[in-house]
Amino acid sequence: MAIIFSGSDGVENRGRVAVLDRPGSASMEIVTLPDWGGFAQFKSILTNIEINEQGNFQFLHTLGNEIFLYVFGDRIGSFNVNGLSFYDNCTSERAHGISLVLEYYRRNRVANRATPLLITMPPSLVLRCYLTSFRGRVADASRRLFEFSLGLALIPED
Repeated sequence: MAIIFSGSDGVENRGRVAVLDRPGSASMEIVTLPDWGGFAQFKSILTNIEINEQGNFQFLHTLGNEIFLYVFGDRIGSFNVNGLSFYDNCTSERAHGISLVLEYYRRNRVANRATPLLITMPPSLVLRCYLTSFRGRVADASRRLFEFSLGLALIPED
């Protein structure tokens, strides 16, 4: 039991994560974020994706009991990506995954980019989004585990 929390080299193992590759276990990629390093580079995994789109419209109720509908196109939507960040993935890089995700946000946020991020969802859906927010919080201190959320503004189709 002690080897789980303290390695033979004296390095504490809490918060370390390792990937065990098994033949036939590759999962289908659900979403691709530009320049996202994934688990190998960012010590973080994506766990949840949420997409919201909405029309821009107005209903007008008249005194004669008639209802008129005015449609003005689409409103800007939202695209949220949630995930978990780990302390270590058995590499020499000592930065926590949450700091790497925060660096990703700062590099790609709307104030730093003139062009939208092109997010792809197989087989051929491409979403144009601006990275607008980052949120991180401790999910489990004993395991050095963080949760994070990246908020993006989803540009409507032309």
